[in-house]
Amino acid sequence: MANKLQFRRGPAANRTNVTPASGEPIWLTDSKKLFVGDGQTPGGIDIFGTLGSAIYKDAGTGANQVLTLDGSGKIPEGVLPSLAIGQPFEVANQAAMLALTAQPGDLAIRTDESKSYVLKATPANVLSNWILLRTPTDNVLSVNGKTGAVTINKSDVGLSNVTNESKAQLFTSPNFTGNPKAPTRALSDDSTHIANTAWVKDWVNSLGLAVEGGDIDGGTF
Repeated sequence: MANKLQFRRGPAANRTNVTPASGEPIWLTDSKKLFVGDGQTPGGIDIFGTLGSAIYKDAGTGANQVLTLDGSGKIPEGVLPSLAIGQPFEVANQAAMLALTAQPGDLAIRTDESKSYVLKATPANVLSNWILLRTPTDNVLSVNGKTGAVTINKSDVGLSNVTNESKAQLFTSPNFTGNPKAPTRALSDDSTHIANTAWVKDWVNSLGLAVEGGDIDGGTF
């Protein structure tokens, strides 16, 4: 029968009952921890205590195990819960949204109303579990007191009496009202300018037909 070498061992509750010699290991059978004696400290010294509890855990993806990275230095995708990655779904209507196999955080983009919803809780077939993602409206806030799809005309901006005509058109056969004024042209002006009353008086006087304010006298013979 082969000989075997066993460390001093026992439960954690009895560890301090012994003072191991310097370099002597002590194994705790219940907590799976290793202590080493220094010849003075009861129960020995926890040489791995400063390394954290992960040193005592098995590697793996199960409960109370230490997760290891994959070959690319990243967390394996298979251990990530589905709710950690929100997935978008494009659906045609409410019925299609409620039929989704979705997890909290997933998005449903409704093409029938151009709106998006996020699932806050399962099950996905309950409408109240979907929250509408609200966005600012794009309506015009106000144009002269009007909102929404706005159409304005000249009366909305105080231009009711304005017509869309060229300058030449505006002065074709105009009708004057009130007491319009025109500049007094020189008597030698032979053009189509407007002759005002002052010009007419000057022209009459220049002919010697009458003195302003006087009588017209045919003379004697």
